[in-house]
Amino acid sequence: MISYIFKNKTKNILAIVFTVLYVLNTNLMYWLYSSINFGEFLLLSEVVLKLLPYIFIIVYLCTLKRQYRFKEWLFPAAFAIFVVVDVHTIIVSIITNIEYINSVEGFIWLTSSVAYDMVLLAAYILCLLGSIKNFKNVILLRVGLIILMISIVINQAFQFLLSNMGYDLHNAFLNYLNLLIPSIAEVLYDAFILLLFYFGLLNLTFNKKSEYIDITPYVEERKAKKEAKRAAKLEAKQQEEARLNAPAPEIPDGFWRCMACGKILPDSIDRCECGYKK
Repeated sequence: MISYIFKNKTKNILAIVFTVLYVLNTNLMYWLYSSINFGEFLLLSEVVLKLLPYIFIIVYLCTLKRQYRFKEWLFPAAFAIFVVVDVHTIIVSIITNIEYINSVEGFIWLTSSVAYDMVLLAAYILCLLGSIKNFKNVILLRVGLIILMISIVINQAFQFLLSNMGYDLHNAFLNYLNLLIPSIAEVLYDAFILLLFYFGLLNLTFNKKSEYIDITPYVEERKAKKEAKRAAKLEAKQQEEARLNAPAPEIPDGFWRCMACGKILPDSIDRCECGYKK
């Protein structure tokens, strides 16, 4: 059984596409290659941990009609990893930047950063609770995803303002735009790709509530096809063994047997239809 939120095939495909698109837009794949190539175990473990949630989500969405033991835990595990990574980020951020808390700028930056991560943590926990028990409390998943999307928009706007506060507003207007526009484009693009990822999941939660989808027919059909293929392969093998083990037919006088296909031919014919020559 899978949740009714996956009954729309188009939405399922969009969720897969947006997830893959987000992963490709990050540096995770490059970091994964670099860590493997240079044997950096710590970096490899960190990259794998950050990649796992997206892999779990993609695997689940690509195997909706399949049944396996740990399937129900893929989505919860993905958000559980997000929770762990976010908690680690908060702790590292506090420890690393505690020395700058004496300045006003440092205090504002650290407080805003930790507050943002705490909001993300709360949203990830809601998503985790909403995805357990086969999405029984899907409303929590929806609220968590909405919080994540709003937080991302606010944070990107805040980061953009901070990064551009140092610009000299007395510069010529066109020069200022030349500095500003690339920064805006980069921020908006990254934010848009991340929002697409969360939107792909959020869109699933708006399907009309209905009974859970029974995937047993798909599982049985796949099993029947596999058994039929196995039976056909076994029968072909048995027929081949029977042909090889069958006693050679007696050759009457005035006839010969083709060594290629085994056909009995009269001596007056020196070439078989299969091409073998006497």
